[in-house]
Amino acid sequence: MTTASGARALDPSAYAFEFYAGAREMSEEDREWCFDVTRRNMREAYERTWGWDAVEKRRELNNHAARFILAREVRSGELAAFVHFRFEREDEEVDAPVGYVYELQCEPKHQRRALGETLVCVVEAVSKRLGMHAVVLTVLKVNVGAYAFYTKRMKYEIDDLSPDESLDEGSAHYLILSKRFV
Repeated sequence: MTTASGARALDPSAYAFEFYAGAREMSEEDREWCFDVTRRNMREAYERTWGWDAVEKRRELNNHAARFILAREVRSGELAAFVHFRFEREDEEVDAPVGYVYELQCEPKHQRRALGETLVCVVEAVSKRLGMHAVVLTVLKVNVGAYAFYTKRMKYEIDDLSPDESLDEGSAHYLILSKRFV
């Protein structure tokens, strides 16, 4: 099954989605999988930029404000993807409430099946419904695939709060992207 853009469409019967209002609601096994898939997918990119810190990543994933949506393959029961997000204030000067995507991770064998798109769309819908002004996220410049996914497929734009607007090595090794609702 493919979409008009040629990407594979999500088969709604292939995956079950689970929402957790905090990491402590998940099983230890599911929490460990979230950390592990993040480490496997992102460690190299982190090491090339601000460094990989396993303790800090676990702390971030276990933060009391963390919310999760997990996608599990129905047939095998295997975890396939997750999004970790929070509801926050944009920054000290802009007091607008936003949904903030901290992690979007997918097992490689489940990529290109619209799981990431589906998970981000759910975060957008919930954020919009709750009166958030935007969904915001940080993308590493070295992660060109993620940058293309968010800007081309999901229609995110470089945010005014981003340290710069270039994919080249500039003032920072990351960009802040957003999709504004108001």
